[in-house]
Amino acid sequence: MNIKNRLLFILLLFSHVSNAQLFPYNPREWNTNWTTTEFSDSFDGTLLATEKWDVVTNFGRGQCVFVDYPGVTYSVENGYLHLNMVNAPLHCFTVDSITKCYNYISAEITSKELYKYGIYEGRMKFAYARGSWPAFWFFGGSGADDPQYNNGYASEIDFAEYNWYVELFGYDPKTEHVLHWWGPQGELPVEGKTKEEASVNWNYWHTFKLIYTPYYLKFYVDGTLNWNRSKFYIINGSGQQEEIDAENIDEYTTYYEYEGFPMHEGKIALSQQVAGNVNFPITPQTSMFDWVTYKKFFLAPEITCPNLICSSGTATLDVDSEATNITWQLSPSSLFRVCL
Repeated sequence: MNIKNRLLFILLLFSHVSNAQLFPYNPREWNTNWTTTEFSDSFDGTLLATEKWDVVTNFGRGQCVFVDYPGVTYSVENGYLHLNMVNAPLHCFTVDSITKCYNYISAEITSKELYKYGIYEGRMKFAYARGSWPAFWFFGGSGADDPQYNNGYASEIDFAEYNWYVELFGYDPKTEHVLHWWGPQGELPVEGKTKEEASVNWNYWHTFKLIYTPYYLKFYVDGTLNWNRSKFYIINGSGQQEEIDAENIDEYTTYYEYEGFPMHEGKIALSQQVAGNVNFPITPQTSMFDWVTYKKFFLAPEITCPNLICSSGTATLDVDSEATNITWQLSPSSLFRVCL
């Protein structure tokens, strides 16, 4: 390799990673025992809660067009949200003056509000016959009504998706957790997509959870950790990337950063899509959702006491500024003063 090519290789390499320096990880900020519920829907009643959700229209993905058609493409019944994929020959939609037509219609709903760090969780039962592509996911970024059509950068986190897309390549359909990183020209090639498979039997209901912090993503299936993806890494002595746990981050070390790690506020999405590149999808099919929640972190309380108490001392309680209805006690109480 000549000097010019070596220089080009080095420039390309460092355009794909960035150095990040953080102060030590503060577990109080990301303690999963201290959260507040910001979003919740258990799909009671007979109507979709339109104060919480938007129904996607005039858009398509895979081989389907999303249509706001209550009772056909979606419904709320017996405490469950039903998202349906059905036949509808030559149903068309137009985006950016481009018209596309498919032979199937289906439904996708997205939360009205944007969320970011916290705990996302839901219980669902996906349709899994030929051609089904349901998902419980999250997306956000500039112009990200859908990541594929944004004008800037966008993040996508698939908490769980089941996809028949892979049939074209001779693989079995899989349930996956997936991270996508979208740029102006589509999905970026470097760290543009990473994924981990989950072992799931869709004859049964399952609960999926994501813990999302600035340091890591942790994906759970039915309460069991299935994938832990850190944001930061080092190059170890063998020249390999080695992910760094949040607890081991310190302010004196420079780390590399996975550029595909999500960075945006985003919306929660529930979808029943029809997979592309699959001949003769089976219809109708229905995915069902029992409940969905999002919990936001707040600062875990901390009590600071003197190291040595001779006759009396003062303890300090530090809590989140948004905390209310605070009660606490120290023992033995006779050794502490109360200051109001």
